[in-house]
Amino acid sequence: MGFGSVGRVSSPSVCEPLADHALQRRHGSGGVIHTQRRAVGIAEVELSRLAIALTVGCVSLAGCATRPAEPVIRTVEVLVPTPVTCIPKSLRAEPSYPDDAAAIKASPGPGDLLQLLAAGRILREQWLSEVRPVLALCRKPDPG
Repeated sequence: MGFGSVGRVSSPSVCEPLADHALQRRHGSGGVIHTQRRAVGIAEVELSRLAIALTVGCVSLAGCATRPAEPVIRTVEVLVPTPVTCIPKSLRAEPSYPDDAAAIKASPGPGDLLQLLAAGRILREQWLSEVRPVLALCRKPDPG
């Protein structure tokens, strides 16, 4: 860029010094741009003023900010179905039967074997007479 015979009035880079004694020329960079010595120091002062102004502005805006609304605390009752056993605790455990595999193998004869089987059947029928009504109640659909 040029101004007739003046030529170049600024250097291509900020870090490079101005060429051809530009500060002493009548139409040099001093006439085009208001320059001061130690311009970097002036820029730092200006930037520090800007930083202070921004900080004061942010703090003043933060002081005027409204507080967020208090959270609403609600107590909500949630009904969760819990499994309940349909077998009463009063139901006795299954008895051990006299006609198990070891007793049948150890029976000395057919008469003893028949007695073991008959005794086992009687115990099973007694226990099943207690268990069948409980199982029938467990299989009923729940009305609620």
